[in-house]
Amino acid sequence: MHEDIDFGSKTYHIGENFDRYEALGIKVHITEFDVKGKGGWSQANLAKQADVYYKVLDVCLHHANCESFETWGINDKYTWLKAPANPLPRDKNNKEKAAYWAMRDLLKNFDRNDPAVKKRNQRKAADA
Repeated sequence: MHEDIDFGSKTYHIGENFDRYEALGIKVHITEFDVKGKGGWSQANLAKQADVYYKVLDVCLHHANCESFETWGINDKYTWLKAPANPLPRDKNNKEKAAYWAMRDLLKNFDRNDPAVKKRNQRKAADA
C-alpha cells in the first residue's frame, strides 16, 4: 500500500472495505506501506504524513480481519522512493519522524480490550 500525504481524508474508505472483506471471511494484510511527500518536508507535511500512518494503522487495529501492518522498509535511506519522497517513519539518518511517534503512541495507548482484539484472539485460539 503506497500512499501520499494527501491520503488522510480518504482513510475511512479502507475501513469500509475491511468491513466488506470481513463479511466475506477475507483476512487483510497491509504490507509495503509508505507515505510519500510532495513538494518538500515542512512541519505541516511531516504532520500530514504522520496523520496518514496513524489513521491507516488505527483502521487496521480496529478490524479483527486485519492481521498485519508492515512498512516498506526501515528508513528513508533504504527506501525504493528516493528523496524528496522520504516515505518512511524514520529519516535517512534513522531519526524518528512524526509518523514514528504517531504510530508508537497509538500502539502504546490502544485498548487491548477493543472488540477487534478480542475477536482476533478468539479466531486465533480456534485456529490453533
